[in-house]
Amino acid sequence: MECYALDEEACLRLVTEICKSKSLKSISLRNCKMNVECGQILVNSPLVNQLESLSLANCGLKNECIQLICDSMKNLTELDVSASYLTYESGLKVIATSPNMKNLKTLNIGCVYGIPNDVARLFETLTQLTSLDISKYKIGLRGCKSLSESFKSLTSLHVWDCEIGVEGAKCLSEIKTLKQLTCPSNDLGVEGSKHIGTMTQLIFLNIGLNNIGAEGAEHISKLVNLKQLFITANSIGGKGAKHIAEMTNLTELQITSNDIGDEGAKSLSKLLKLRKLCCNNNGVGNEGALAIANNLIELEKIELNDNPNVIDEGAKAIIDLPFVKSVELSRDNLSEETQQYCYKKMPRGLLMFAKRDWEYDGEFDE
Repeated sequence: MECYALDEEACLRLVTEICKSKSLKSISLRNCKMNVECGQILVNSPLVNQLESLSLANCGLKNECIQLICDSMKNLTELDVSASYLTYESGLKVIATSPNMKNLKTLNIGCVYGIPNDVARLFETLTQLTSLDISKYKIGLRGCKSLSESFKSLTSLHVWDCEIGVEGAKCLSEIKTLKQLTCPSNDLGVEGSKHIGTMTQLIFLNIGLNNIGAEGAEHISKLVNLKQLFITANSIGGKGAKHIAEMTNLTELQITSNDIGDEGAKSLSKLLKLRKLCCNNNGVGNEGALAIANNLIELEKIELNDNPNVIDEGAKAIIDLPFVKSVELSRDNLSEETQQYCYKKMPRGLLMFAKRDWEYDGEFDE
């Protein structure tokens, strides 16, 4: 059950209704403004003994609420308190030390600002965790050592913008249980990508905004089991795209803002298992678009925004892909006839025309 952008009064009404249920095991109040009264209603309801998953992301969550939850809920296996107002001593430390939180498998405390950077050490006792998100904490090398030494069961780790650097990447590469790693904006460079490239057990990797270049792309291409790769804004160019094209098990690729050009697009057209391709802002033209359309016939989603040289012929070829369900293109250089053709082939809700003034803002979907 999910809800979005509710004020405190609306959130209170919603929580009251939710707590009348006798069967819910999972609740998301993400983006709802939650106060202590909401927390009291929740923990005093029959749900307190049956909830297994609770998301309170971006809820304005404060220490009093998390204290109530940790004191009352004994069966939680998933907890998301990201983007909250929790403090270190009376908020995060309560989670880390509560006996009731020993069943947690998934914990998201990302983007809780104003917290000391040794947060990884705080949660060392929760060794049972399989998924941890500590994005935006500047944990550095010390934090990476804590992660690699303490968490022997982690399968998913999110360390977005954590200043882990090359040596931190080396530490993380020693966590052999990891299957999913999200580590954008960590100044990894080529050397850091070399360490990440040894994690051959990974099936998902987000390594965007790390300036790894074509040489780094070659290291990443060694991850033969990878199915999903997000490598946005890494300056890999056409040469790097050629290395990525060796990753034949990929089903999803996010390669925006890498200047791969038509030659890079041609290389990517060899990834026959791809179902989703995000290739915005890459200097791709009709030649690259046609190569993609002629070879990646099982694509279900494709984004080619801010590639102004993809014009009528290329756009039509993309729209005509037999299984495509979602398309994003730049329309500035498309004729009115081509735009109408695209709209007839695909409903407007599934087709997006973007303007050419798009600029990469340092953020992208995970």
